[in-house]
Amino acid sequence: MMKALLIEWVPWIFNKTTEALEFSKRVAVAAYTEATVEKEWLLLHSIQIPLSSMSFPSVPSEQILWRVKSNPTRFIDSSETNEFKHISYLGISVILPAQTIDLTDWINEVKWSGTVPPNPKELFTIWCCETGSPYFHLMPIIKLEIITENGDIVNTHLE
Repeated sequence: MMKALLIEWVPWIFNKTTEALEFSKRVAVAAYTEATVEKEWLLLHSIQIPLSSMSFPSVPSEQILWRVKSNPTRFIDSSETNEFKHISYLGISVILPAQTIDLTDWINEVKWSGTVPPNPKELFTIWCCETGSPYFHLMPIIKLEIITENGDIVNTHLE
């Protein structure tokens, strides 16, 4: 009886332990990669959806409008690297058909470097990438409420 118990249960315990260790290893590698690898998005002149620089490392620099680094978000003009400046908006609210998303806290941490600041569409696109919120298909119907640096409220469409 003891021999049968060992023959049946020891392999099962070994297999379950091995599976748990492999799962733990994958989680640890994913967490390490997420914490240490800097994410960079490429906004091109011709495409509206950003590309990951890890997936597309050989994009010619003349096609790149912005290089966007994550955590914290930094828009870097491909032709010029100046000192970083804050986005001039005091607040942005994205109005979708079923909800309103307030990007004010996020926009206060965003900085940019170049001659012309990123427009609201570029800001919203990068926010979607960083948060994993797939609102690209709603771009034609999205409305924005922007509070400018002077305190004026501007209502506009994203497209």
